[in-house]
Amino acid sequence: MDTVGTIMAAAMILGGCGGGSSSISSDASSTVGPPTEAVPSVTGALPVAAEAVPPTAPPSETPHPETTPPPPAPDPAPSAVVDGWILKEKETFEAPLPTGMAWTQDTYGRPEDPWDEDGDFFLKNYDKVKQFERREGITGNSAETFLEALGTFSSFRKSFSYGKRGWLTFELYGRDVPQTGSGGEFLIGEADGNHYLQLNNKVHYDGAEVRSTDPLPSEYRIRLKVTPISAGGRDGGQWRNNGYSDKNESAGPWRFTNASTQPLEAWKENGFYFLTIVDTQPMPHNNVWIHHHRKVVIDSDNNVPPSWSKIWDGGKLVTEGSHPVSMLALDGNFGSIWTGNPFHCVYNGGFQKNCGGNVHAAADAYINGETYTVTIERNKTHYVLEISGKFRFGGEKTYRGEIDFRKTPVWHYNNTAAEAPKGRNSRPLKDLGIDWNSWPEDSAYPDYFMFGDPHIAHYEGTVRYDDVELWVRP
Repeated sequence: MDTVGTIMAAAMILGGCGGGSSSISSDASSTVGPPTEAVPSVTGALPVAAEAVPPTAPPSETPHPETTPPPPAPDPAPSAVVDGWILKEKETFEAPLPTGMAWTQDTYGRPEDPWDEDGDFFLKNYDKVKQFERREGITGNSAETFLEALGTFSSFRKSFSYGKRGWLTFELYGRDVPQTGSGGEFLIGEADGNHYLQLNNKVHYDGAEVRSTDPLPSEYRIRLKVTPISAGGRDGGQWRNNGYSDKNESAGPWRFTNASTQPLEAWKENGFYFLTIVDTQPMPHNNVWIHHHRKVVIDSDNNVPPSWSKIWDGGKLVTEGSHPVSMLALDGNFGSIWTGNPFHCVYNGGFQKNCGGNVHAAADAYINGETYTVTIERNKTHYVLEISGKFRFGGEKTYRGEIDFRKTPVWHYNNTAAEAPKGRNSRPLKDLGIDWNSWPEDSAYPDYFMFGDPHIAHYEGTVRYDDVELWVRP
């Protein structure tokens, strides 16, 4: 059992999505107005006060829309092959989002994944920490069991397909929606004749993401434009509330520690995902869940001083938690039961052998209102991460990193069982009495992409997305 001192010292790097993890060796536009500006001509909003209905499908299934989605967008114009890739899909968000859809209650019940909302990791670890609290006389969460803590609110979801052949799927999450009228939200906006998709999460327990409807092929290139508006960090040189409504936001019930069931504060971590690849069909979950399902990721986690993150300023790593652009590959060795595997980080010219003092290193810092072109590619041998735009330290620049997913290896890179590596399996939750294998040799993990806010206990703010492209081999 970790000591109280060890856990509290580590708490600052465990809360958010980029949260601290040891590292090991690896291979080597337009702008918008400030956050206070009114969004021009925002249309297609999903109503936040829609009536909730009981689930019509088993809890393990994704709820389906109750209204007909908009007609599919027209096929893109024929595209020439570029560098061996051909454009298969492109979404510019011209069609409105569906309206009138009811929220469906999530009654949980997916225990096969220990990090699901009611997963065994939380149930059994909570009980273990409760016993520790009693022995040490520590005051933690007033709930005696994790299910009791989870039962203090209800979860609701919406899911619907969008775009040509429904190639994109929207996944939304809200807490106590019938009472609050809130919930994760995307809007269609328009400026100067151009439409875009806007993430608009008003509270930290909202969740809203867009994912690929189907698993990706073995080789692909995903590209999109991302404009951060307000999702944490310094505002006018000051941290204020790190982009939150106040400083009372809690990451409970999922983010406690091995020394106390008292929930960690959520407001110390705020951010969003530019783009990521995960190993299973994603939807908004607690942030511990996604830490164990990411393969490669470009995201940002704004963390208040004393910050756990570092940013490359062009000549050195500086301790800085405001607007980091994190370009990461998750290593194949299982790491922390809370924060996931060690990172391989892009900075100073590409993927490096360490992530800045065994914590985390970002390629640069983004600027609110600047638009970034973001790409994640998987070819026959490598994942390739790239982001272009105007940055705080590097100015107009493109950051790029390539990593051999077999040689490293990157976590759960194998799309088929035949590709699975040998000797990577472990049972990291055995001490909790959970029979879960980290990487069985007969396993297979599809690639899905996702962007937005996948957390249901962290992150709130506004980000815009546009021109989502899927390139494939001819």
